[in-house]
Amino acid sequence: MKTENIHIGIVGAGTIGSTIYQLLNSTGCGYKISIADQIEKHNTFINDDDYYKLDITKPTYDGHCTQFNQFVNGKTLIVNALPFHQNINLYKACFELGVPYFDLSEDDALDKFIDSLKSDKIPFTMPHCGLAPGMSTVVANDLLKDIENPTSVKIRVGALSQNASNKLRYYTSWSGEGLVNEYIGDCQILENGKYNTVDALLVMKNLHLVVVSMKHLILLVDWEHLLNHWMVNMIH
Repeated sequence: MKTENIHIGIVGAGTIGSTIYQLLNSTGCGYKISIADQIEKHNTFINDDDYYKLDITKPTYDGHCTQFNQFVNGKTLIVNALPFHQNINLYKACFELGVPYFDLSEDDALDKFIDSLKSDKIPFTMPHCGLAPGMSTVVANDLLKDIENPTSVKIRVGALSQNASNKLRYYTSWSGEGLVNEYIGDCQILENGKYNTVDALLVMKNLHLVVVSMKHLILLVDWEHLLNHWMVNMIH
């Protein structure tokens, strides 16, 4: 497909969706980028011709929701940057119109809905492409290229930012509702080369933040792993 024929649609013009719009346009890729939301356009950096205002019909999991169909139709790819409760409705539109789907969420209900369709009507579906899984997996894979014979990989991601101001020291860069929704569903894991689903928060670790003054570096230390590593070195 020629570059000028690629038309990417972003659904959700909040912080995340607007950032994706900016990044795609800044690459000079030559793609046509459109973005849609239910509110009036409020970001000055979004071109008027690129913005589409959605109509609200049924913002729930149940029933058929038609407000996405007109925007989805004719797109090369849809990027979902919506609240989790609209995921299934948007996916329905992509499925019916045969448009590839990409999202950033961790929505167990959407996973089960996709599995229930058992169809390859959409060229590809890529959920779970946010930070973890998503970018963390990409980074881990890239780091592994420099290791000759890796034996195991543990990927741990948390929002323990030094700038977090709440009591949990958890930096919420997205919807609090979406965060809760992520942790009340089952978790898909890859362990020892096998896919499995487990309850959220099933395996918990005690982690301690150690602040080091050198260049304001913050180290996240797993004391159990550190102690085991120290003991092995002492034995050998």
